Amino acid sequence: MKTALSNLRHMLLRCFILAVMAAMPSIGCSGELYPSGKVRTNQQFEYLESDATGGGYAIFQGGRPWRIAAARVTKNNADVGISQIQMISPMGNAYFAEMLITISLGGGDTNSRTYFGGDPCASSVQALVKLNKGAGTNDNCLSIKPLTVNIQGKSVPTMEFKIRNSQSSTRLYDISLLLALEKLGFPNSKDADWGPDQIINDAAKKQFIKNIATWGEQLQDAVNLALAFSKPQDVFQKVPSIDTLLATEPSVAATPSPFSLSLTAQVTEYGIYNRGVEKIYADPSSPSGQSRSSNGFQLLTSTQIVPLDPGTSFGFCYKISGYPAGANPKVVVVAEHPAFSAPGAPASTHHDFVRHLVPVNGVMTDCSGYGFDHPYELVPGPWTFSVVVDGNTLLTQSFVAQ
Repeated sequence: MKTALSNLRHMLLRCFILAVMAAMPSIGCSGELYPSGKVRTNQQFEYLESDATGGGYAIFQGGRPWRIAAARVTKNNADVGISQIQMISPMGNAYFAEMLITISLGGGDTNSRTYFGGDPCASSVQALVKLNKGAGTNDNCLSIKPLTVNIQGKSVPTMEFKIRNSQSSTRLYDISLLLALEKLGFPNSKDADWGPDQIINDAAKKQFIKNIATWGEQLQDAVNLALAFSKPQDVFQKVPSIDTLLATEPSVAATPSPFSLSLTAQVTEYGIYNRGVEKIYADPSSPSGQSRSSNGFQLLTSTQIVPLDPGTSFGFCYKISGYPAGANPKVVVVAEHPAFSAPGAPASTHHDFVRHLVPVNGVMTDCSGYGFDHPYELVPGPWTFSVVVDGNTLLTQSFVAQ
């Protein structure tokens, strides 16, 4: 038996007022987004907690903090509950990422053979990237295409990632993700700039499409695993952060070394930490003029939301693999943060930690982060850490201080 999916259009918010969003209080609620099949009580634009679930399924967040713009549950013509959560993740005060996740709340009976209908990877679907891994009545489709949206009367070119996966027992997981092309390295881009002729003659675009196709397929495979009857919660942890798709910032721009392009990197944990025993040393690149090394960096809470309390320390640990024998890489952790400054010093929005690390058997592990030691550091806003090896940004980890 096949059931038809009701008309669930991607209704993107176009009243995207970042100044209002930044000023609104954000109260996180832990746990399930749709308890008893209904939308939980949410405060508009509150932050989504890092371990939130929808119908028990893990919610993809891509290493970024997200605010809940809207959520709802409807019923289709087979009386199956369909949940939708719309989220936004700005970069500073600029539009960057918007996502709609649609999940069926009716799955769970392992004996059921009902499916959602549709052919999201049909030949009529036009896209830069289209990958169909579906089989039989199961849908498992990835498509990537340019899409210009209107934000407060301004046209914003984006790249849309669309993943649709449906399996037996009326299971459905659908992601529509928009990323602003300006932040991905293509400002003033138009949909017409991504035709076959424009791409084949542009090395940067060809490499970009290769990168986003690889990243999109990793997300596609993770969604397929997320729909298992066991509802695993860790399937999205191996998908690289969305921020790895960002254009290299000028402050860390360089020509990547050939060996750095072959490295692989993974965030192994992140959140609020106990610093352990610390050593303080002078660091002119730090806004406070000092940095600290810690022995005993211990994770207390896995979260991307950082309280603006004196003494709070937050950060992440990571692993980089693939170092060739004899390599002597330059590893820099770049922290982009809200502007603040020590008394009498110029305001800073970023600083770099140069790491002196020795690979062991081709693998390097390390932890990095920041601690609030002074009142002037307690400024709300996004923090983004990037790990850069010989000019190549391998991974990023984002937080929001509030």
